[in-house]
Amino acid sequence: MALMARRARIWCLIALTAAITLLSAAPASALFHLMKIREVAPESSPAANDGFVELQMYAPGQRFVSAHTVLFYNAAGTEVHNRVLSGPDPANGDSQRTILIGDTGTPGPDFTINGLSDEISGAGGAVCFDASKVDCVSWGSFDNGGSQAGLAVGSPAAAIPAGSSITRSIAGSCATLLEASDDTDNSSADFSVTSPTPRANSVAPTETACSGGGGSADNRPPQTAFRRRPPNRTADRTPTFRFASSEAGSRFQCKLDGRRFRSCASPLTLARLSFGAHTLRVRAIDRAGNRDSTPAVDRFRVLRPG
Repeated sequence: MALMARRARIWCLIALTAAITLLSAAPASALFHLMKIREVAPESSPAANDGFVELQMYAPGQRFVSAHTVLFYNAAGTEVHNRVLSGPDPANGDSQRTILIGDTGTPGPDFTINGLSDEISGAGGAVCFDASKVDCVSWGSFDNGGSQAGLAVGSPAAAIPAGSSITRSIAGSCATLLEASDDTDNSSADFSVTSPTPRANSVAPTETACSGGGGSADNRPPQTAFRRRPPNRTADRTPTFRFASSEAGSRFQCKLDGRRFRSCASPLTLARLSFGAHTLRVRAIDRAGNRDSTPAVDRFRVLRPG
């Protein structure tokens, strides 16, 4: 019996050691997803090779981006390159730190991608961080209906003139701090043309918490409701829906049948539907980033004529 008890204690110690090892390893492999694209710039002049993409954290510990990717799209909506970030992770992971990804002529980048300037056309295009598209932005003549349709970018920001960049606004609920709610998934609303201000990870952030307790303390999700929808049985193959949130300033995501949630706006007219049963789900996301966990649901059937 003593031998059995000793063996049981040994197995418990082995299991506990394995669990601790897994927990301690998790942050290095997972903490990169609370990140936004803060600034994008094409090269300032031909052969300057100083184009860059700047990421920014809005929560601590998000510095583990090495081996993740930056995806580049042309104006036609086609992915033209998928570049892997190669090298050690930046040293600083406190909230509001930036990570600078630049070409060979960009001063002091955290990651250097030779030829990055060739991937960014100021006339039109899009950039996404990570293969899971943690965050994306488009500008100029980008066509979200191209072969890569469905990026969460809304309407594109303005084209980027040579010597300029587009920079995300943080003038949301806390105008001096990047927050999740600063991203509305609408590039034209979130970004504007600016002078380039590339900032490496080693440079201390200038962003500060708002006075009076910081930014929004809202942690209550909004509620979503339909205001107009088609009859349960309809012959209309392109029905229109109107919906609203219980909180002003909310944005929306819609999901038709088995597809993924995507950004949408009210009124929403669906593309030509097949005959049969369909389900539309709509959820609101408020300015603080709270998402309705019980989306509004409408189930209807499109009837064949006659």
